[in-house]
Amino acid sequence: MLLSSHAKSRQHRQLFWRIPWSGVNSLLAALLAGFLVWGPLNGSLTAVAIVGPLTGVVALALWSLQTRAALRGDGRRARHLGRWLLGVPLSLVAAALLVATVQLYTLGALGPTSSDRVAEFERLWKTLDRHYVYFEQKGVDWDAVYAQYRPIVAEAGDDSAYFRSIYAMLAELRDGHTGLQEPPILYEGLHMFGVTREMAGEAVVVMTGRTAASIGLVEGAVVLAVNGEPVETRLAYWMERLAGGSSPWHHRRTAHFFLLATYDDSLDVTFENLDGDRQTATLRFDPTLAPQDRAPDTTTPVTSERLPSGVGIIRITDFAMNRGPGLIRGFDRALDGMMDAPGIIIDVRGHNGGFSVWGDLIAGRFFEKGFEYGRTVFRTRLPQHLWRRSMAFRVTARGETYTGPVVLLIDHNTFSSGETFAVAMADSGRAYAIGRRTAGATGNPVTFRLRGGRARYSTGNFRRNDGRELEGAGVEPDLTVTWTRDDFLAGTDPDVAAAEAYLLSRNR
Repeated sequence: MLLSSHAKSRQHRQLFWRIPWSGVNSLLAALLAGFLVWGPLNGSLTAVAIVGPLTGVVALALWSLQTRAALRGDGRRARHLGRWLLGVPLSLVAAALLVATVQLYTLGALGPTSSDRVAEFERLWKTLDRHYVYFEQKGVDWDAVYAQYRPIVAEAGDDSAYFRSIYAMLAELRDGHTGLQEPPILYEGLHMFGVTREMAGEAVVVMTGRTAASIGLVEGAVVLAVNGEPVETRLAYWMERLAGGSSPWHHRRTAHFFLLATYDDSLDVTFENLDGDRQTATLRFDPTLAPQDRAPDTTTPVTSERLPSGVGIIRITDFAMNRGPGLIRGFDRALDGMMDAPGIIIDVRGHNGGFSVWGDLIAGRFFEKGFEYGRTVFRTRLPQHLWRRSMAFRVTARGETYTGPVVLLIDHNTFSSGETFAVAMADSGRAYAIGRRTAGATGNPVTFRLRGGRARYSTGNFRRNDGRELEGAGVEPDLTVTWTRDDFLAGTDPDVAAAEAYLLSRNR
């Protein structure tokens, strides 16, 4: 059939617009196919180089056939081929979503949990076997762990015994980001009469409840023995049972937290009181006496003050995901009011970790140019991390830059993203670190759903720019400060005193 000049002109216009669209469509198909092979299917770059272009060629061939049918006036065939052409990218997207869903189920992040305890245990063990990142560093024989705990799980008579076995198995890894999160097995039936902290080798009471206070065990007392055993023996008891602690010093700090705790109804404590007298008393659990809540207020993540010298202090408790813009606004308000300070102290002692992006945004106020300060390497590509094998950590300069000297206060309880923040500030030379080595715990953990609970495990190994790992090593301060009982009793803070002295010396 002969076409009129008007019809031919219209076909030429359609062809003119279809040519660039064909390139876009073919490129999109190639990219989607390559992503599917590289990401969800964890394929090699060779496979990506083959499948991606091949899919693009198929899409281009479909377009050519469709165009030919359209030019010949075969509308039915053109529409049929058009549906195939549209189906290529849609099918690739659907395949990626399907594979991602299957992966998330396999990883324990989605889907129904098993009613068979042994099957659930084996699924958890296999998931860590494939994706946990620190087996070599921890020196753990995971097969031996399986052989040890599978019979224990099989013999578990109830959920409590089952979860205790899961808790103990994960505790073998000595990883602050890996463990049983729910139910709170560690705290079931636990009575805490107070909290101690190690100061110059002494177990100093830093928080007590009413029961302890009633027998003279008050803040500032020194614990000498528990149930007739030396403090070191009792600490070893807790360190054997605690899951948390990626480093010996963080593990020990956590054990001190539980030194005055027991699963029994009573605890015998020998201590030195504030008068220097030695005494032994029995702490008995009394449900009518609620413990005093003397824990720090973490509802406000950012607090600040000015010292008489003019030095500013900004304290940050955590980078919790839900803090969001409010955390950044709070920090910016604090810093904006101290731009004229001769120095700034940033206190991240006891920092609980969270979302590292918040720390990167905070650090951005102290630099005029952005930079990369580390990278997390994943053992496998996981959908939770968008199938990346590594992830860079960067600080981007923002807002008005504070150019004065900065001190960073850190300690054994500075944890996770608090530590990557310390790396950004200290490794760059922007901040002088004072205090004690950080916890040494990082892992980009993901969650594994259990029937009636949940666990999590580390998937990423953070490395500083010089290749050093943070896990099990932490960030060492430029100046180590040791607290004493006298500091605590006097209400002084030797870390702050050292930081203030350093900053003022820089301004002379």
